[in-house]
Amino acid sequence: MLYLTAQRVVSSETGRTGINAFRYANAAVRSFEFLQTSDVGVLEAQVIEVPPGGNDILCYIDVLAPDGTPPAGIKPVLEALGQGWSKGRRGTAEVDDVRALFVPGRAPAEAAREELDALVRGLLAVADAAPSQPPTEARPITILVSARPDGLRYALSPESAQRLRRLNGPDWRQVSVTVADDVAADFARVAQPAFGELNRSLVRTLTGVDVLRLHSEFGGVRFVEQASGKTLWEWPAPDVRPGYCLSCHQHGMLRDAGANTFVCAYCGNIQSSDGLWVATLS
Repeated sequence: MLYLTAQRVVSSETGRTGINAFRYANAAVRSFEFLQTSDVGVLEAQVIEVPPGGNDILCYIDVLAPDGTPPAGIKPVLEALGQGWSKGRRGTAEVDDVRALFVPGRAPAEAAREELDALVRGLLAVADAAPSQPPTEARPITILVSARPDGLRYALSPESAQRLRRLNGPDWRQVSVTVADDVAADFARVAQPAFGELNRSLVRTLTGVDVLRLHSEFGGVRFVEQASGKTLWEWPAPDVRPGYCLSCHQHGMLRDAGANTFVCAYCGNIQSSDGLWVATLS
């Protein structure tokens, strides 16, 4: 199935709001009721107004359609959704095997119609968006980690630095970062498994780009212990499962930690379910 979603989100850090929309192919989803426990497929395209991470979802539209449905095949069900929706309630529509669901959620009642229209525009935009480019290089960027008397030193491998220079331009200069032991301990105390938040910050500092772009350009990033060659941390994580992070709202980024505990491999969030509470938001 083709799964499309457009979400009105607000950043918990900046208060900025916007529409984020995503398009997935080959989704193992047959109904909205089972969306929270299904594999939503492969991310084909996205239209982002508010960077993911720490966002709250105010309202959203979901669409399920047969794989290969063109944008013109999505528009009729959205028109039917708008025509049949009653203020203050969820809306559903189905046209030729294409189904749509609108959940007003926490959108103010007086603004729900405007939000519905904005979400429809966002969903049509992602339906028509060009597919995201697959990684141009399969080898992930490597960051070497070495012990120092006062902490851990992080630096790009020479080969990775050369590849990033081609991406960032000839004026780009690589740097190294040393993280003191007490700083790393602080991140551990705020429940960031494997220092996920710290590592993502280090990635941006050392490479000049975030982990999402490193994934699209190079296939990911990994931290490698220089002395042993052991991989200490990597993104995307190899052992993630279908699910939805309730903190950064990324699909397919959860690790099963046992005892009804799930950990987001992207932001380190810990939650007690496999997520997708937006599927039952009311």
